[in-house]
Amino acid sequence: EGRLSLGYGSDRNFVDEVYVREQLTELLLSYNSRWLQLGLGIVLGIDDASYWKKHRVSKELLKKIVRSRVLTNPVAVKKYTGGRCKTPSGKFESEMRATVHRHALSQIMTLVFFLDTAKVHGVLIHDPCLFETSAR
Repeated sequence: EGRLSLGYGSDRNFVDEVYVREQLTELLLSYNSRWLQLGLGIVLGIDDASYWKKHRVSKELLKKIVRSRVLTNPVAVKKYTGGRCKTPSGKFESEMRATVHRHALSQIMTLVFFLDTAKVHGVLIHDPCLFETSAR
């Protein structure tokens, strides 16, 4: 309990496991909302201030972004399904799963690295705590 092991080269596809996906979502949501908003904006390319103004930034919005853009890859899903179904079959299914897994792992690692580096350099004004005080 309280540990998540993702070894490099492991054939375990954590994106397929609902429990692990939920744990990763909760882990990322333990970041302070301001920091997470900054990190998601940079890593995902949401640099348009009007996007954040148009959408009230809440934990629910951040959770939705994490689930829909970090833990999955809409471009890869569309590529392998052709927009005709939710899940491809056969070799396309395994290729899509591998692509989404690599994407998610890359996004998570980039996000964590960016947030740690940004905190060290005091990027945000008033330099809030990196994690929520209620985080486990």
